[in-house]
Amino acid sequence: MSTAAELEDRLEYLESRADGFASAQDLDTAWIIWCGILVFLMQVGFSMLEVGSISPKNTKAVLIKNLTDAALGAICWWTLGHGFAYGKDVGGFIGTDSFAFSGKATYQDDGRGVEIAHWFFQWAFAATAATVVSGAVAERIKIAAYVQLSVLVTFLIYPVVVHWAWSEGGWASPHRCEDTTTAADYQLCREESRALLLGCGATDFAGAGVVHMTGGA
Repeated sequence: MSTAAELEDRLEYLESRADGFASAQDLDTAWIIWCGILVFLMQVGFSMLEVGSISPKNTKAVLIKNLTDAALGAICWWTLGHGFAYGKDVGGFIGTDSFAFSGKATYQDDGRGVEIAHWFFQWAFAATAATVVSGAVAERIKIAAYVQLSVLVTFLIYPVVVHWAWSEGGWASPHRCEDTTTAADYQLCREESRALLLGCGATDFAGAGVVHMTGGA
């Protein structure tokens, strides 16, 4: 039976480990936010590219379209897009909960910062997917039509593709069976309907397919 001194030593050890985990989580959160900022700055790059390829009289329209991607994209991604992308899986096709962060932990709970940072990072990608379209339709589309297209991309089209590839339950995800609890369940998962696409799943590390191919399509 452990003595009081031994229990105190163990408690101090566990507290030190917990502090280490918290520090690592803070670093992860800061890194995700920084990456999200860099992705968001792609909006500036796309704007410069598009402005340089059109006549001066349409410069204002192009800049408005890129601002629209960011502003409306944030609303669409928060209300529906994030839930469709990372909510509870249905048939490997789409998420069905966590809309507007419903059902998530409170701001005070551990891990909330990482969730919000991940939301910010993915919102920047969602806006980028819509902006890819902007470059192709510069001087060829009315603002009202582009607004509708931007909303559709950020709240439905892009989130569904994200769920396919980046959500654990997506039909193309390489992580489909990682939520199983035992080796037997994992093997059964691999053998049955949740087997990985082509035996390995589709790994898209930085969005070459999920973001840019979706925007281009």
